[in-house]
Amino acid sequence: MLQNLRLHRQRRPRGNLTMLKLGDSLHVSVIIPFQKYNPYVVETLSHLSKVKLELPKVAANTPARIGDNIGDNDAVATPAFSPLIRLTVVLLPDEPLAAAELAEVRTYPLTTEVIATGKVSPAIKRDQGAEKIESDIIAFIDDDAYPAPDWLTEAVMHFKDPQVVAVGGPQITPPADSFWQKVSGASFLSPLNGASMKCRYWPVEEANRDVDDWPSVNLLVERQAFLEVGGFDSSYWPGEDTKLCLDLTTKLKKKIIYEPRSKVFHHRRAGLKRHLKQIGNYGLHRGFFAKTLPDTSRRPIYFVPSLFVIFLAKLILFFAFESFWIQLAQSLGVSRIVDIARVLFVSGLAAYLAALTYSALSIGKLISNLAIGVATTPYLFFTHLWYGLRFLKGFFLVKTLQSKLGR
Repeated sequence: MLQNLRLHRQRRPRGNLTMLKLGDSLHVSVIIPFQKYNPYVVETLSHLSKVKLELPKVAANTPARIGDNIGDNDAVATPAFSPLIRLTVVLLPDEPLAAAELAEVRTYPLTTEVIATGKVSPAIKRDQGAEKIESDIIAFIDDDAYPAPDWLTEAVMHFKDPQVVAVGGPQITPPADSFWQKVSGASFLSPLNGASMKCRYWPVEEANRDVDDWPSVNLLVERQAFLEVGGFDSSYWPGEDTKLCLDLTTKLKKKIIYEPRSKVFHHRRAGLKRHLKQIGNYGLHRGFFAKTLPDTSRRPIYFVPSLFVIFLAKLILFFAFESFWIQLAQSLGVSRIVDIARVLFVSGLAAYLAALTYSALSIGKLISNLAIGVATTPYLFFTHLWYGLRFLKGFFLVKTLQSKLGR
């Protein structure tokens, strides 16, 4: 966590962040943590060089907040103008870039800063980038993600509200990903995961716009607010974004807004094994957070996969030793209880299989690809199983949870 930061370094105090006048620009720094320079970083830079930087026009007779088109009769008359975003891209590799790599970075029409951090976690990398590069807004994105052209312009409009200190958008599976990468991404769109999960991976216009937990793959934060809460808690990774969002909403009593049109495209894990490794990390940290950060993590939806694991374990025990249960029930004079249990287990399993079928069809319809929708069925089963197991471990067995990568 950042220590002893001096907030007076900010160019604009909170509340006046969006009071742009003719000639002003809004400075946004894009923070990209990674270990080694790779093709995904190149792809991200290429798309960043194409993002829109011109905000909606502000009417004459201003100053005015971003997005306002109402003149101020008392203001000094000025012509209508379109505020601009001034963009700085901050690359945070483990080691300094090689000369050829740095030369390739410089070929893009971007203002870039390269900060070698050593082998530390992404949370610490983001903290270092945010501390060293002064800007109005920090835009976090992963190195294996790239932005849509209107990523920034759609998001920063929300900062005209002084109560808003962060904006998050969906992370969509890129169209160029492989079939099984798309299956991995599509599994996150399942209605069985809950509506609050779907909007993280798909632009849902009707979703609740106020959120209190958002992944850092697509998260914009007012820099002053970020520094004020101490940045990311680097004890946690993954999961540092959950802690940051909790600090922003509880310590500062401010809002985080979901903007479905502020999109990034996030490459998915290739293959079931890598998919489950990611899911297992999510489950472990969410289980631990359900115990230690209950405000945003002790919600019923997060416990459902673990309840499924318990149900499945009981089902296996029942049918594996059915003859034993029958004999035991008969000896106790309650033989009907075995029949009731059998019906309940079979009905529960049938209901789950029906839900998987419904999920596959719903996903196929949403993304207009039935084959991918159907292929999510085994992915979802193993996702629920592994997430549930890891959640139970995090909730009951893990006493402290810290990233293996320290300062």
